[in-house]
Amino acid sequence: MSTKSLTLKVPTNYDEEKPCERVVTTRTAGDGFGMPLIPMQVAGLTIDANNDVPIVVLKEVDGPRVLRIYIGYFEASAIAIELEESVKPARPMTHDLLRSTIEQLGATVSHIAINDLRNNTFYASIFLDREGRQLEVDSRPSDALALALRTGAKILVDERIVDDVRSARRKAKVDLEGQSDSEPEIEAELELDESSETKSAPPSDAPKDKWTEYLEKLDPEDFGKYKM
Repeated sequence: MSTKSLTLKVPTNYDEEKPCERVVTTRTAGDGFGMPLIPMQVAGLTIDANNDVPIVVLKEVDGPRVLRIYIGYFEASAIAIELEESVKPARPMTHDLLRSTIEQLGATVSHIAINDLRNNTFYASIFLDREGRQLEVDSRPSDALALALRTGAKILVDERIVDDVRSARRKAKVDLEGQSDSEPEIEAELELDESSETKSAPPSDAPKDKWTEYLEKLDPEDFGKYKM
């Protein structure tokens, strides 16, 4: 069954990983969100059919809540390769190198946390355990997720981030219901239409062979077109 999807004005700076919904918050830089953190898992990847922007889909481990984050193609490929176990690069990729470096230094990845949302941009941290100490490393969510998939580390998300994004989705739905055909497009997406055809990649719930085919067709030169 198809879900309703709106055209979205997509940010061009993929260093700033955006929610799929426009989130309005009064918090300022440095405020953070704090606790509690809820366990989530990478449910898959999809492509916004309107603009070919990759989206990583996170789902609550013991609940129905979902969080979608726009990411770049390079980071999406790093995540997709780990999700699709039958596709492995001949040489270590950046996140493989990061994992090996952490291990060689005698540290382990305890967990990663998407723990802040400022100016409509997600922030994350990687938490390392080494010799009885815990170190926190600032990270983009996509890099933290790619590393978590490679190390088996827990993925945690600040509950208030998820709730803020859900509230924005509900507000967008109300605005859509009262919008006439002549009004401008809303800068929000209610739900991904995973049943519609995408231009570049299969939906997140597609069979593994579909993602295998997609990964095999990726041109590494295309990665240079997107900021890292």
